[in-house]
Amino acid sequence: MYGMDSDATITLKTNNKVEVTEYGYAPQTYNGTYSVDVSGAIHVSLRHYPAKWPTMYLRKDRRGVILFPTDQDPSFRMGGRAGAVETSQMAPYWPFRQAR
Repeated sequence: MYGMDSDATITLKTNNKVEVTEYGYAPQTYNGTYSVDVSGAIHVSLRHYPAKWPTMYLRKDRRGVILFPTDQDPSFRMGGRAGAVETSQMAPYWPFRQAR
C-alpha cells in the first residue's frame, strides 16, 4: 500500500462475506457478500457502497494471487472516496494483489 487515498483492501471471508475498505480522507469500510459463478467470476455486493463493485477473476502469477476486474479496465475507480491522489510512479488501482 502507498498509504495514500487511492489505497483499498478487499477481504473475501468465509460464508461468502466480503469487506472492502477504501482510504480517502478517512478509511471507509463496506461489508457485503460475494458469489462465484460457473465461469469463476467473483461477484461482490456491498451494502451502502455508492458505486457498483466490478466483477472480478482470481488468478495466480509468480508473485502470488491477484484479483482483477473482468472488464479489463485498469483505471482508478472512485467508489466511496471524495477525492484521490495518484502519481505516475504508482501502479494502477487494479489488480488487487494478495497482501503478506
